[in-house]
Amino acid sequence: ARRGGRGRRTAAGAACSGRRPRSAARHDSRLVTTATPTAAYLERPLHVMGTTGRLVVAHGGAPAEAAAALGAAQRLIADLAARLTRFDPASDLERLNDDPRHAVPVGPALAGALAAAVRAHRASGGLVDAGLGAALRDAGYDRTHAALPAPPPPLPGPCRPAAPGTLGLARVRVDLARCVVHRPPGLRVDLGGIAKGLAADRAAAIVAPFPRALVDLGGDLRATGTAAAQLPQEVRVAHPLRRDRPAALLVLADGAAATSCTVARAWCDRRGRRTHHLLDPSTGGCARTGLVQVTAVAATALDAERLAKQALLLGPAAGSALLRAHDGGVLVREGGGVEEVPAR
Repeated sequence: ARRGGRGRRTAAGAACSGRRPRSAARHDSRLVTTATPTAAYLERPLHVMGTTGRLVVAHGGAPAEAAAALGAAQRLIADLAARLTRFDPASDLERLNDDPRHAVPVGPALAGALAAAVRAHRASGGLVDAGLGAALRDAGYDRTHAALPAPPPPLPGPCRPAAPGTLGLARVRVDLARCVVHRPPGLRVDLGGIAKGLAADRAAAIVAPFPRALVDLGGDLRATGTAAAQLPQEVRVAHPLRRDRPAALLVLADGAAATSCTVARAWCDRRGRRTHHLLDPSTGGCARTGLVQVTAVAATALDAERLAKQALLLGPAAGSALLRAHDGGVLVREGGGVEEVPAR
């Protein structure tokens, strides 16, 4: 990795070299750290945002203070999850989505998340578009993923890069000073990965004063700590099409990694077709670009979230170039081939 120690890739074969991972967390994450908590570590499980994960802190001889920080981080994540979900009609996000006004006052948590979504939209050239909530709902994603019908096997078909649309966040403006959102009534926002990345980064800020800490929100990983650069964490990137070995290994120091995948969050739509949550903004339908999974490394979980989704929507060649221009990552193609992309 480039200097700064966010992440570096190691050969995927290292996972099968005879050295057993020290732990293997069982959850739906596409990224799993192999560090095991010991007496010097405190760990708390997470069950939020439709996924599972954990908080881990090396307390540096101050277990009471670390426990208090873990509790504060858990409460922050739970609060953001409750406010930013689209699966609860009483959430801040759904109240905004249902509001008939053009300009809607919102709370600071939702205003901050929407501003982050607008920044991701602009940085991705319109590809990462959180304003496609109506299309997701129309595709059947109107409840948590665990409650959706299992998808049929994928069918062969053409692949093409996704393109920006004109009906999503391009029409949203956030006044952060006044906490007012301006958008056309009827536009529905899905904050999904933005909410996870934001929560991971904000929780990481709470535990950052300790020697080593990890926030894992269903595969959005944020590593931090005063000794993070000296004690990097090994991360296994799951292969979406096989389980015998990971797609790659990353070494994450002070930084983040996130994964977008068309396999893990797929379901059967109302017409009996396989669909997934990564939409092409130009059509509103699920994207098929030749990639099924992208893991991106970045300074923050928000940036990693945006880069992973943008790269997947761009397709193999442009997606690889995007990751190469930043902190690197891992691409998995439809046929299962893996490309490990070095940092710039």
